[in-house]
Amino acid sequence: MVATPADVTPLLLILAFAAFVLVGARRRSTWPVRLALAAGAGLWIALAGGAMWMVSQATAASLPPPAGTPGNPCVSGAPTKTFDVSLINLPIFLNRFGDVVPEGRMYILDSNIATVRQNFASAADPSKANVSDLIEPLTVRVNKGDCVTVNFTNRLNEEAPTLDRTVRDAAIYPLPGEIKKAPGSSTLDPREFAPALSAPKIDFDPTTAPNASMHFDGLDYDVQTADGTAVGRNPDSTAAPGATITYKLHAQAEGEYQFKDGADFTSQQTRPTDANGNVRFIGSHSFGAFGAIVVEPSDATWVDSRTGESIRPAPGPSSSDQTTRTSASTCCSCTTRWRPSQGS
Repeated sequence: MVATPADVTPLLLILAFAAFVLVGARRRSTWPVRLALAAGAGLWIALAGGAMWMVSQATAASLPPPAGTPGNPCVSGAPTKTFDVSLINLPIFLNRFGDVVPEGRMYILDSNIATVRQNFASAADPSKANVSDLIEPLTVRVNKGDCVTVNFTNRLNEEAPTLDRTVRDAAIYPLPGEIKKAPGSSTLDPREFAPALSAPKIDFDPTTAPNASMHFDGLDYDVQTADGTAVGRNPDSTAAPGATITYKLHAQAEGEYQFKDGADFTSQQTRPTDANGNVRFIGSHSFGAFGAIVVEPSDATWVDSRTGESIRPAPGPSSSDQTTRTSASTCCSCTTRWRPSQGS
């Protein structure tokens, strides 16, 4: 049985008292007493070191275990909506001038992963302004009272799409009247611009991918299984690279609620160094890993903001277990977008 910190507290108190007595005796000691003091001091150091080792072992043994089956915060008979979501590595273009976050991260519905990996470089193409854009913070919409199930997969261990100078240069889109010159050219005249000669480089190594999660603000959930964190003595409800974890939430109140990577509250999960030895902090929040869940009135319906067509939930196994996997890009009033001023 591993000792706990409470088990070694009396021992530490005894050692402290012994040290006090030894220090007092040293002031009036002869050489035999000094010899005894030296032996006592050695014993005291050994016992103190052993006590600290026992504390460290007890602390390690008390780390939280992985979360189990998610608790159910929902009321009986509540409608159910299910979302399959992943966090992926994706270079994020901030504008039509080719400014890019190479180590970008994005929450995405699993059904859209292949599409965004194929089309990420055209996210800022002005000619596609009227096309549904998947390269944006994920927004999922539910009705008040819904029981929401999120199956989250950590895909940070998967490679990002290729990003090199060719891809970057092709993602620069001049407007009519603008001139795009060869890379490295001088741009002295108005409305001229040229790509840089430097090539973008993805510094993040997927083989060192950290745990990831979805931590929801404002909604009801079981903190033991669906908090998306590894905090205190609560079970670890984050997902290891390549793993999937299920979060169950209750949309108890209308509003807009943020979610983010609760496994990374520092945005400094990995610290690779560049060719000059400079540390590059790569995390989640400042690199794009955030989104929102919007809780609408219980009788709200949705339409496509471009076509006006109704968006209806897909029928589930039964009328009481309706399942929806809704794309953020097909909902009306999706106004949250990445912009250069936000940095991701």
